[in-house]
This record gives sequence, C-alpha cells and structure tokens, in this order.
Amino acid sequence: MPRARAWGLALGLVVGCAPARDEPAAPREPTASSDPKRTVAGAFVPPGPRQRRDAVGSLEGLRGPDRRVFEEGEGLFHPVPQAGPGDWLDEHAERFQTFDDYRTHRTIHPDANRRAIYLVEIGEFPPGSSPSVDALARYVSTYFALPVQRLPPLDLPTLAVDARSSEGRIQLHAKQILERLRERKPDDAFTLVAITMFDLYPDEDWNFAYGYADGATQVGVFGFARLPTDPAQQLQRSAKTLTHELGHAFGVSHCTHYHCVMNGHNHEEEGRRAPMHLCPVDLRKLHHSIGFDPVKRYRRLLEVDRALGFLDEARWLEERLRQIEG
Repeated sequence: MPRARAWGLALGLVVGCAPARDEPAAPREPTASSDPKRTVAGAFVPPGPRQRRDAVGSLEGLRGPDRRVFEEGEGLFHPVPQAGPGDWLDEHAERFQTFDDYRTHRTIHPDANRRAIYLVEIGEFPPGSSPSVDALARYVSTYFALPVQRLPPLDLPTLAVDARSSEGRIQLHAKQILERLRERKPDDAFTLVAITMFDLYPDEDWNFAYGYADGATQVGVFGFARLPTDPAQQLQRSAKTLTHELGHAFGVSHCTHYHCVMNGHNHEEEGRRAPMHLCPVDLRKLHHSIGFDPVKRYRRLLEVDRALGFLDEARWLEERLRQIEG
C-alpha cells in the first residue's frame, strides 16, 4: 500500500504531520530551490542566531518582561535539529515563516464574535485506553488562552461517513468528516475540531493520516489511534498533537527556526522528541493573532502542566519564567 503523504490546503493549513512509513526512503539528490526563504529537501541547514533573531521581528518599544518573553534567552531554546535521513525537513521543502511574514499575510484571527475553540468527540474515549477529553480541553484552553466548548459526541451512525478496515484498524474518511463538521460549526466558533480514537484516511490511496483540516472553513479532525498506549504518555502526546494542529488553524506554519512544537515530523520518534512549547517566533505569531498576556499564559500553563503530570515541560516553564521575570 502507498505511503501516506504530507499535504497542504488552500490557505496554508498543513496537517498530516507524520506520514506513515512502510519502507525506507530511497536515496535521492537534494531538491533545488531558487527561493531563499524556502528550505531545500535533502539539504536543510538550520538557521543561525541572527536569522533566528530576525525571524522574531523588531522588538523596538518593548521593555522588561514584555521584551524578554520574545527573546531567546539562555539555554532553553535550541535551533531546529539538523534533519537526518527520513526526517521531515529531509523530505519536505518548507518556507521560513517569520513573524513579519505572518503579520503581513495572515488575515483570519479570532474576534469578539468568533473566539471559541470547539471540540467534538467521534466515537468513544474509554477511560484507561484513551486520553481524558476533559484534560485535553483544559490544556488547549490554557495553551491558546481562549474558551473551549464541547459539542455532544458523534457516533458512527450519526456521522454517516465511509469507513474501511486497514492494518486491523477501522479507518474513517477524513474529508467526509469535514463535510459533517461544517454543517455543525457553531456561529461563535473560531475553529471546530473533531477528535477520535479511530484511524483516518483522506483518500483511497493513503494508508492513514493523523489529521486533516480545511483552513478556509476552520474545521479539522485528528485521530489518536496510533499514540502510545501508556496512559501518561498517551495524554501528553495527544495534547502535543492537538496543540500542534490547532497552531496551524491560527496560521502558524511548520517551524524551521527552532526546536518547537510546530516542527513537522515524519515518524514517531521525530514527533516524540519535539517539545510541547512554542519558540519565540511562533509565540509571537500566536500572541499577535489572539492577544493574550504571554507571561500570564506561561504561569497558567505551568499550573496545568503540573496538574496533568507534564513534569519535564513544567520544569522548562519554571526556568523560562525565571529568565523573563528576573
């Protein structure tokens, strides 16, 4: 069966961030690019300190914590790793999306009338074998500093989409799910996201996809069927997956500047080693879109990370707040 592919939609919302692999990638020559703001598949070089600083944009006029929150600081942020064979940036060309690029081209933002993130479950989320939806909703609300609402769960007869069996799993047709979500999107929703323990596929020639979304109508579906079975790891990985994909809903592209939750990933190990936090470049994009207080967001996220047992991330936040607040 063909490998899953990465894909992008009309407004640049890229999902399916971990294509499946059932055979090693064939050796190939690097892909040439004449665009200086685009990475080159097979020849990616991590950006240097000046390029990373420039990507954050001018901080003129900001002082104290308001400035330090968007600075690299010492020891907590690292360049995006050099891509190894089979890694995302080894196989995919990406644009270097700076803050100025984002501010110039991103036009869809939450507003007073459309400010809520809506979650809807498809199928069951049995305790012990699936992540807590209550915990995910709490984490997402804190991460994006926006209200999270939940719609009543959808069962398969109500959803009425095509399904198939592959690799011993039931897979649901992702594109058809988006059609159903558009019909159900509340008027006050900035985005409506379905989550499910079923596997997903967008077309017959795909073996699977982790998610699928439409940037024009702000709906998406993401599946957790392939996450670790250990409850603690499962919750943390599902929270990371959900925040990554929702980051795309806010127009944030795959990060090519720092090791960041918004890095693309091609395989399980690449996804596992990515951090849960945003780099300074992508934090500034999200701040521009939503308008939260970055320091208060960090403090509240620290409380939630401790409560949910994301202890490595909590320690990172403690040190980050120490740097920012002095």
